[in-house]
Amino acid sequence: THPDKISPEKQLDGNYSIVKASEMISMARKNGFHRFDWVHIDSEGGYVYVDVSLTLIPIDGVDYIYVVWKDISDKRKLIEELVIAKEKAEESEKLKTNFLHNMQHEVRTPLNAMMGFAQLLKTNVSENIVNNQYCDTIIRSGNNLKEIINDIIDFSTLQSGSFKLINENVHLNQLIIEVFKQNIEKQSNSNIIFTFETCVSNHNATVVIDAGRVRQILNNLLDNAFKFTEKGRVTFGYNLSENNILFYVKDTGIGIRDSMKESIFSKFSNISYDDPSKLYGGTGIGLSIAKSILGYLDGKIWVESQFNGGSEFYCTIPNRTVSTDHEAVRRSFKSKSIGVVSSSKLLQDLIKNSFKDIDTTINIILNGNEAVSFCQNNYKFDIMIIDGNLTGMKTITTIKALRAFNKEMLLYVMCDDKNQTMCKEDSIKAGCNGVLYDYSSPDEVLVSLAVNMYPDILTTAQFNV
Repeated sequence: THPDKISPEKQLDGNYSIVKASEMISMARKNGFHRFDWVHIDSEGGYVYVDVSLTLIPIDGVDYIYVVWKDISDKRKLIEELVIAKEKAEESEKLKTNFLHNMQHEVRTPLNAMMGFAQLLKTNVSENIVNNQYCDTIIRSGNNLKEIINDIIDFSTLQSGSFKLINENVHLNQLIIEVFKQNIEKQSNSNIIFTFETCVSNHNATVVIDAGRVRQILNNLLDNAFKFTEKGRVTFGYNLSENNILFYVKDTGIGIRDSMKESIFSKFSNISYDDPSKLYGGTGIGLSIAKSILGYLDGKIWVESQFNGGSEFYCTIPNRTVSTDHEAVRRSFKSKSIGVVSSSKLLQDLIKNSFKDIDTTINIILNGNEAVSFCQNNYKFDIMIIDGNLTGMKTITTIKALRAFNKEMLLYVMCDDKNQTMCKEDSIKAGCNGVLYDYSSPDEVLVSLAVNMYPDILTTAQFNV
């Protein structure tokens, strides 16, 4: 049977079979060989997928076309099934990621309430030792659960590619001290000496980084160190060079075998050693999250360790220190209209002093309702700085309302240190452009705003606060 008798009118690409066959034969005659996919029709009217090769063979002065067909129907079917399975897996992953992302506040809210009331209960029953211990257990377990939930949500965010960095000017020594305080409160093992080290030669260094993410990386590394160290020492700190910031966490724990040094950074990796039944706790994603975050920070992470000889984790991120050119910073705010939404006299005075002697217009607005009224009356602000602890109309509600009126206005929230992470996450999602912290220096406020608004004016010079 001639091939055109068992070919459909058109091939799968829409070309007529008779026309395409002629083209394929012409290419074989021109090049000496040609290979392509084709479909035939079987006796029941179904498709038969074939791989066709045409080879030009001259015999006695006549050019013949040697044709080989190979049935690839099973292979084609397998590929189609794999494509369908891949699409389903991607859709499932997308649904899972969206679900976790949307659920984070719904999970955190009751958890925070549970921990808050446990702390109140502990205060009210402080004379009852047994009940006090129960409260400590509730609070400790709640903190552990909160960390696990945060890890899962961050893991989901990293997988979905919706991860965002929020840079700010950060005093490195202050950051190290904050991380130390956070972890000393969690550390209950009296057999471990916990210390931190700062870079003596650069004791005033302020750099541009996402402090929340760096803090998260250090906390994950410290959690790891405490988990695998029964007694001895855990130390962390940093060194500063012209190009990089090197953070480190060192412990005298069980160490890591050479065969495990790469796998510990993989997803859902847990370690068990000589006794297979002794599997150390945790989700197995802490180091994976740290490595992924460092990828976004243009950094890297590695470990140096000996089995039963302790471990030293190192990570680096580029050193971007803040400009000393205060005049460039001040000029960047010239002729700006600035609104300050706060009833706090301290915050009002701080912002006023920050823009002192700069040609700006400062409007003090006492609450969220007044801020919305200004926008309703078409008053144009270039920048709005909002107190993170507004009374009446809450901060997040105020941000959403202001953003609904004005899509172009720059909104910044001034948060206190007690609630940095949630303040940052909630505010950014509500529509603000960045987060400032409760600085005591007007210069710090200006530079922090400049870091967010005008990164091009920053240089690699060091800024000392």
